Amino acid sequence: MKGRKVLILTSICLILVLFTISLLSACAKPAPAPAPAPAPAPAGKTYNWRMAQAIADPENIRPRAADMFIKLVGEKSKGRIKITGYWGDQLGDWTVMNELVSKGSLEIVMEGRFPGLDKRLNAEFVNSLFFDWASAAKAFKEPGGWMNKVMEPIDTAVNMKLLAVLNPGFVGVGMKQGKVPSIASKDAWFKDAGNIKIRCEPSKLMEKYSEAMGFKVQVIPYSELYTALQTGVVEGWIGGALPDSYIWADILKHFINTRDRIDNENFMINLPLWKSLDKADQDILSAAAIEVQNWQWDQAEKEEKDWETKAKAKGMEIINLPKEIMDEIIKRDRDIEWTYAEKELVGKETMDAIRKAAGM
Repeated sequence: MKGRKVLILTSICLILVLFTISLLSACAKPAPAPAPAPAPAPAGKTYNWRMAQAIADPENIRPRAADMFIKLVGEKSKGRIKITGYWGDQLGDWTVMNELVSKGSLEIVMEGRFPGLDKRLNAEFVNSLFFDWASAAKAFKEPGGWMNKVMEPIDTAVNMKLLAVLNPGFVGVGMKQGKVPSIASKDAWFKDAGNIKIRCEPSKLMEKYSEAMGFKVQVIPYSELYTALQTGVVEGWIGGALPDSYIWADILKHFINTRDRIDNENFMINLPLWKSLDKADQDILSAAAIEVQNWQWDQAEKEEKDWETKAKAKGMEIINLPKEIMDEIIKRDRDIEWTYAEKELVGKETMDAIRKAAGM
């Protein structure tokens, strides 16, 4: 009897415990719902731009570098920034390309600066500052090229922003058959040069430099140069590196390798467009331009001897001027060109900054 009572009490206690647990569970708060997944980050704006540069020859390093830039920008932006290239004179010559970018009608140009937009842009063309790749790199290679820092406020004044600078090689003089002045002495050189007319690009400093070399000078648009050489309007041209004269090896049979100015090709973007971009897209463009720049400078220096070999195989003669003649050209140039630049074009402040940065 006693055992039966214990069993009954135990059962009652168990029922009460189970009832209490059930009641507590019913009163408990429900588990919170899972937090919603964060909204995907915006993909960024998409752009369709045009870019131009004046050389179409696939052997030339310029269109190769330009193609590389377009590819890198597309990859780094995951296809958001699409750039269509116009090589050669499809949109006009290099002067027109600069004008279009300055006005915002074209997004990017890969050419030298056009002084017609602002005479102070002539500072890019100052000759007789350096004569080798390492010194040229300190002046123009980004980030930190000292000449680019000098040029920055002038670029801003014409609504353009520099991304990086290419160097296809050192500027020289391409000449027709038998039209090179005698290199027997400096007197012989300047006597002969005074009877030879060469084409010069539309830059007052390049005109003055050509005169310092002793030549007669005629300014002719690049797009009309081949015809001018063919018809004998001029007997040679200055403004490009050896690969540029090589294009016309059927006419040009000599290349005078003066090596005292690089053939700048600048990645320039319209400044208002640049300012409208967010920081991430600005970084994409800068990174792509500098990556191309670094590859191009190394590649162009490596290819320099190859171009000489190719030019000789096409019947071109590479002429390195004797020191006596080159020293006299540099002396005259720093007197004629630099004085003119300071008084008429870029101003004393800019020329003083150039001299100081160049260690002069």
